[in-house]
Amino acid sequence: MDLSMTTMKYFIIFIRFTLLILMISLTTYASVASASNYDIKTCLAAHENKIENSTQILLVMSNSSMPSTGRKVYALEKKGSEWKAVFEPFDAVIGKNGFAEAGKKREGDGKTPSGAFALQMTFGYENAINTKMPYRQALVDDIWIDDPKADDYNLWVKKTETQAVSYERMRRDDNLYKYGIVIEYNTNQVVKGYGSAIFFHVWRGKNIPTEGCVAVSEEDIVKIMAWLEPKALPVIIMGKDNTPEGFVDIQKVIPEALLDIRYYGPHNFLGEKVDGYMASKCLLTRETADALAQVQKELASFSLSLKIYDCYRPQRAVDHFVRWAKDINNAKTKKEFYPTVDKRNLFKDGYIDSKSGHSRGSTVDLTIVPFPAPQQQDYIPGQKLTECYLPAVKRFRDNTIDMGTGFDCFHELSHTLNKNIGHQQKINRLLLKSLMAKHGFRNYEKEWWHYTLNNEPYPNTYFDFAIE
Repeated sequence: MDLSMTTMKYFIIFIRFTLLILMISLTTYASVASASNYDIKTCLAAHENKIENSTQILLVMSNSSMPSTGRKVYALEKKGSEWKAVFEPFDAVIGKNGFAEAGKKREGDGKTPSGAFALQMTFGYENAINTKMPYRQALVDDIWIDDPKADDYNLWVKKTETQAVSYERMRRDDNLYKYGIVIEYNTNQVVKGYGSAIFFHVWRGKNIPTEGCVAVSEEDIVKIMAWLEPKALPVIIMGKDNTPEGFVDIQKVIPEALLDIRYYGPHNFLGEKVDGYMASKCLLTRETADALAQVQKELASFSLSLKIYDCYRPQRAVDHFVRWAKDINNAKTKKEFYPTVDKRNLFKDGYIDSKSGHSRGSTVDLTIVPFPAPQQQDYIPGQKLTECYLPAVKRFRDNTIDMGTGFDCFHELSHTLNKNIGHQQKINRLLLKSLMAKHGFRNYEKEWWHYTLNNEPYPNTYFDFAIE
């Protein structure tokens, strides 16, 4: 009897211990954040604008103390409003030189790009595989161009169809591309030299890093490819979000504000996309965004709205401006943006400097538009340019109220209090200046569009995180 009771006692302890272990395992499985130092909620929030329509995410854990090997990949699925892990974390490897800072990935640097990128196509050696995603079989003459000088840079082409001198074979002699997923990095608006052929593929081994891709075991990638679904709009998040605390996306604060982020595209005085602008977004300090919200509120009562051209500007973008200004022979945008200015005098005249208040996060370039905003003229690279100081009907047809010149016009008519602009244009500038001053902004007298928050939180800090 005593032996039986003792046996039963230990049996009950064993059952309780087993249940405890099971509960811990389930908790770890369901909440991957507790399994590491990587704050998944913070990461997902940082990339909210890029994943808001997605229900499947691959998350590559980024801990700066970790080497290129020994990484973890989490497969997350959205159920209702919650993100849940659907598999145990996968072992993974990344580029041999770790993650590139957002916006700083370059061809041949051995780094994996940071950011959130779509997953839209799979590929492999077999005729067909178990996946719901679009699939392409890699044949012996299929290559991916990594030659920054080639017109078909970062594209999958046939070897007979290109003049590129450097490329990646899609049908390799090993199993690295036996199964793969294209990571849509630098594929929408391709920038030569910013990195190419970024894939999620089979690894060489658990302790062997890649040249810039993310790699897992063959068994694991087969499982992942079978799980992914096009309707889930899957995204992979890699590296760290470098946005400092205290910065916000203006469209989260003023969703009705119109954005025309000129340095994200080619319609600016450089004539090209500017370094550090990886997305058409306006990031500002929270204090600046809140003050602008008050301006927007007042404008809305008159059926008007803010239109924003530029906000926070990375230091690397300012450096890009400086390089452009020193290249005297590059004058392809002179006709529109600086028709009366000698490019050699841009520094002396104060148009270009090695530092910009925009890099402190509390300066914004903006104007006013009717609400709802009328259609704006499309800008086509290479089109005939017209001087930015001409009357509104003759210069580039922006959809704003007439401020006397176009944006970024290097001309004395852009000076806020210039007396040679028309009466209505003076009224329009005064409206903008008065509202901005009322809510704590000061104007730069040579640019009617340029305003800085008086009590900016980072008056002596020049940031250089990319806009993504």
